[in-house]
Amino acid sequence: MKILSAVLALAAMAAAPSFSQDGCAQCPNLAPSNAWAELEAGNARFVSGKLKPRADACRLACTKDSQKPYGVILTCADSRVPPEIAFDQRIGDLFVVRVAGNVATDEAVGSIEYAIEHLKSPKIVVVLGHEKCGAVEAALARKPAGDLVPSILNRIFPALTGATDLADAVHRNVRFQAKLMETYSPVINHAVNEGHLPIQGAYYSVSTGKVTKVNP
Repeated sequence: MKILSAVLALAAMAAAPSFSQDGCAQCPNLAPSNAWAELEAGNARFVSGKLKPRADACRLACTKDSQKPYGVILTCADSRVPPEIAFDQRIGDLFVVRVAGNVATDEAVGSIEYAIEHLKSPKIVVVLGHEKCGAVEAALARKPAGDLVPSILNRIFPALTGATDLADAVHRNVRFQAKLMETYSPVINHAVNEGHLPIQGAYYSVSTGKVTKVNP
């Protein structure tokens, strides 16, 4: 019986598809002409529960030596905000940078610069804020930065002038961080103004999973 099981297992392995680099045509890198539309469609699939096949084994094989993500996502470290899942994307599709409050810290900006300068594949940068963001909530309540995380809150405080409630504050912070990274970084500024790389603000609902645009 054990011999028969072993034979059947070997036969199954032999029949299984091989996902070597030669098989990458089955799961090619994405380079959509409209990157936001691709992300929007993926989020619609996520919200409806009609996800596309992930092709993890194929993507593991095809990205083991290099990466060509088409989207850069600067988002919060909140565990309820999973960009690859929320946008229904595969291994290697998104270059994700996570910082509490989705703030454009030196490290976050440097990471985005790396994706633009060295990977040369991004077609969009998304600053993704979210519903019930604790970092923005703390900043809105004007809690002393020294009592929490100065490096985070001090980068959020300037964004919140005129904010009426938490949702409005999150939207304002998304706009502020998007503008800050473009102003602060010559690499990002050049990519936006000369390379026509869009920076898109967005808002993720932790209640529904839906992503909506945050306009400038």
